[in-house]
Formats: sequence, C-alpha cells, structure tokens
Amino acid sequence: MRLYCTKQGRDIEVAISDHMSLYVCGVTPYDSAHTGHLAMAATYDVIARRLRSLGARVRVVRNITDVDDPLLPRAARLNIPYWDLVEQEVSQWNADIRRLNLTSDVEPRASQHIDHMVSAIEEMSAAGRTYEIEGTIYFRISPDSRFGEVSHFDRARMVETSRERGGDPDRAGKEDPLDFILWQPSRPGEPQYDAPFGRGRPGWHIGCSVMSREHCGMRVDIHGGGADLIFPHHECEAAQDRSMQHSTDVGIWFHSALLDYKGEKMSKSRGNIVLARDLLARYNSMTVRLATLSHYTPRGGGEWQDHYADEAAERLAKWTRAAESQYGPDPRRVEAEFYSRLDNNVELGEAVAVADELVDQTLTYGGSDSRTPRVIRDFMAVLGLERSR
Repeated sequence: MRLYCTKQGRDIEVAISDHMSLYVCGVTPYDSAHTGHLAMAATYDVIARRLRSLGARVRVVRNITDVDDPLLPRAARLNIPYWDLVEQEVSQWNADIRRLNLTSDVEPRASQHIDHMVSAIEEMSAAGRTYEIEGTIYFRISPDSRFGEVSHFDRARMVETSRERGGDPDRAGKEDPLDFILWQPSRPGEPQYDAPFGRGRPGWHIGCSVMSREHCGMRVDIHGGGADLIFPHHECEAAQDRSMQHSTDVGIWFHSALLDYKGEKMSKSRGNIVLARDLLARYNSMTVRLATLSHYTPRGGGEWQDHYADEAAERLAKWTRAAESQYGPDPRRVEAEFYSRLDNNVELGEAVAVADELVDQTLTYGGSDSRTPRVIRDFMAVLGLERSR
C-alpha cells in the first residue's frame, strides 16, 4: 500500500508489521456527523482493514475533541449546558459509527486527558518553549526551524490560515503571530480545570500530542485527518511533539480531502450538510456506507449527490446477489485491479467501479470459477460492508 505523505510531498510505501498504529483526528461534537465526516472516517477504516488483510496488526485510535472553542457558542445557541451538548452529540456519533461499522480500538476524549496535557505543558515550559499573556500560555515557535515542514505553507499563508481557523495571530503582545495557545482561561460556561499556570482549559492542539503518545506510544505509523487539519492543527501538533521527550514520531501524515455538496465544501458553518442520522433513518446502514465510499477519493475528494443513496442500494443488492452465487468468471484480473486501486492512496471510487465489473459479469454471464463469489465477499469485507446489516 502506498499513501501520500503531506510532509514528505510524495507517495510512501507503508511498511507492514505486527505492531502498527493509525491515529485519526476525529470529531468535535458540537453538531451531528454529516457525510463528509463519514467519508473521512471510512477512509481510515478501509486503510486499517486493508492493512490487516495484508497481515498487519493495526491499532486504530480515533479521538474526540470534546474541549474546544466551537462547543460553547453552539451550546449557547441551543440554550443548553456545555456538557449536555457534548454528551448528546457523542451519543449520536457513537450510534452512527456502530451502525456504519466504523471501528476503532480506542476512542479517547480530550476531557479524559487533562492531567497529561498539563504535564506536557509543564515539560515544554521547563524547556523554555512557552510564555504567558494574561493567563494564556503560548507555545513559542521561534526555536523550531522545522515549523512549517508538515504543511509546506509559506509564512504569509500560515498567518492567514491561522486567522481563518481559530488562531489569534493579531493578538497584541505575542512574540510571533504564529505562536499558538496551549492553555487559556475558560469563558463562562466552559469547562475549567486546575493547573499550575492558572485555572482554565487546554488549547486545540495539545490534546492530540498527548492522546497519540498515550495510546500509540512513540510511533504513529499513519496519522490521519481531514485536509483542513494540515494547518494549523497538525503543524502545531508536530511542533509540540518535537519539543517533548519520549513523544510521538509520525511515519506518514495522510490527509483526506473534504467533501463538496451543492458546489461548496460541506460544512456545518455553511449549513450545506447531509446528516448521517437522516440517511440512516431512510436507508440500510451498509447502503449509506457504500454511498459514501462510491464517489469519493481521499486525494481528490468528491461531491455528494442526493441520488447516491438510492444508487448504492441498487449496487449493494447486486453485490450481495453476486456474492451468494456459486460461480462466476475468472476473477484474477479484476481482483488485482481492485486492490491496485485501494493500494494507491485508497482510491475508493475507482475500487468500487472495478468491483462493479466483476459483479456485472457474474450476474450477466455467470461462469465456472468457484473463487469468484469469495473474491466479491472479500471486496465487501475490506470495504466494511457486512452483509448481515
């Protein structure tokens, strides 16, 4: 399997081993999951399934950022307490991913790792990597000549992107506009935690450095997330990791493109979303999963169309019939092409189209090869399509 590493700017061959880790930045639970979230989660789920089919033992860690800036404004708009919103949306997320077969070995929550975040900030402070402005602790990027190596953004683009994605490059008193928050005073209604540097809450980026180290150890073979996390989140996470002892080394930074809907990036803030729960109320869960996979590629993205679920229902029915037949045509050429597509940056839509070819040949012309139904079942298994659902 080859995956495009954002940091290295090229495809990297994934080294298969008995002890692999895949860390994925998951959801911030301020609203329900949409098909863009499903496309991202399904991408990394298929990566893990494919690696396991190649003999790897993979530990999948997919976090939940339940202490973060967008949560309080959303709770205020709904006129509910902060933690009521969080627990409501985490419960909905868990229900959705169970039905969609989006598995992980552990799904840590930021709120469960506050003590370790405080310890990490203390370690960085002792190394001279932090400073304070009115109770906010900032990470100092100036000693890090490698800052920018994950995203490859130039400085002007980093500043502008920081401004767009929750940073505060224009705050007076900062040593560098790109210095980022490790700890900050809580706003009224937000969680508050005790720390040697003042009561408050962590910033956005420190959680993933801590959770990846705790649940993956000193090596993350594949670190994933949406393309919108390349900067600032993953750039800042990598800088934090370099500033601490016994921290995490990442082999491949792999990012999944965002999903479009009605000509724009699907986004909660824009309101152009298709909620998973709405689709699951109308369709079989494996139909929803297949609809998400069929027109998406992590490198190029895709655009959700409202007819995809109906199309997927027909496709799933055909695949199931073919998987239950006794014979079919010689599957070897199509089988090789299917895995070639998956092993080339998880080209999901192309792999589905290749599988369609073998399914159509089986149902239309039959054949005498008893291996064909098993090959189709294997296609379904690596795509996470359990026929019993």
